[in-house]
Amino acid sequence: MSYRDNVNPGTATVTVAGTGNYAGMKSATFQIVRHSPTPGPGPTPSPSPTPERAEMYRLYNPYTGEHFYTASPYERDSLSGIGWNYEGVGWVAPRQSNTSVYRLYNPYAGDHHYTTSAGERDALKAVGWNDEGVGWYSDDARGVPLYRQYNPYATVGTHNYTASKVENDMLVSVGWNAEGIGWYGMK
Repeated sequence: MSYRDNVNPGTATVTVAGTGNYAGMKSATFQIVRHSPTPGPGPTPSPSPTPERAEMYRLYNPYTGEHFYTASPYERDSLSGIGWNYEGVGWVAPRQSNTSVYRLYNPYAGDHHYTTSAGERDALKAVGWNDEGVGWYSDDARGVPLYRQYNPYATVGTHNYTASKVENDMLVSVGWNAEGIGWYGMK
C-alpha cells in the first residue's frame, strides 16, 4: 500500500496492491481538510473530537494483516471503500502535546509504523521508509496506554497498537513480542 500527499490539507491518494496469492491494484483519492469546529446546539458527548481531542480510527486490511490508524475521517472512509475493515475508534489523542507520534510508510513492504522515537524514525528513513510526518500526539498526562506488539512471523502488518491490555496479552500468548507502551491516549 502506498500513500501520496496525505499529510497536509488537499487531495491525497492511497494505492493498495495485492501481495502473495492476491493480484491487482486499487487506488482511491480522498480529501484532507483542516479541522474547523463549528458551534452547534447543546453539549457534545465525550470523547467526541473537539479542538483539544482527536478520535483515532482503527482499520484492518484483511489481505495484508496490517492495522492502520488515522484521525482523518476521509482517510478512514476511503480505505473502508476499498476493502479495509473499519474497527471503530481505537483511542482519543490530544490535538497537541510535547510528544509527537511519527507515522512512517515502508514502500517496499506496504506497511506503516508509528513511533514517538525520533531515533527510530530516522533509522527507518535511512533504510528507505517514507516519513509521513506527525500522525498525532501522545497524551503527556499518560492517560490511556497504547500497547505495542511485534509479529516476528509477518512481513506486513508486523506491528499492532492497542489500548486493550486483553488484546495485547492475547497476541503475546500466540507468539507476538510485547514491546511495551508505544504512546498514550487521553482518558
